Amino acid sequence: MKLLLLALKERSEPLYSFIPYKFGAYSFLATKDLHALVAHGILAQHENDWILKDPTDHLTVLKAEDRAFINASVREYSLGVRGISCTKATG
Repeated sequence: MKLLLLALKERSEPLYSFIPYKFGAYSFLATKDLHALVAHGILAQHENDWILKDPTDHLTVLKAEDRAFINASVREYSLGVRGISCTKATG
């Protein structure tokens, strides 16, 4: 949830609203979406981790702008440009 908040704060049109919660930011809609993905067999939840079960490349069906945003966010937050600040931000 924390990484979703950090990634979406740079988007001009936020997709989710977040509220302060015990362990950081929380989005009711993002949680509902995650549970819907589990119900459809796309994700599985194991303790605090989410596991992708569906091997389909879902990036191919996104608009080019959204695909570029996701790819840039993954690059920046996976020990790239923002890896250290992301680690600090998500504790």
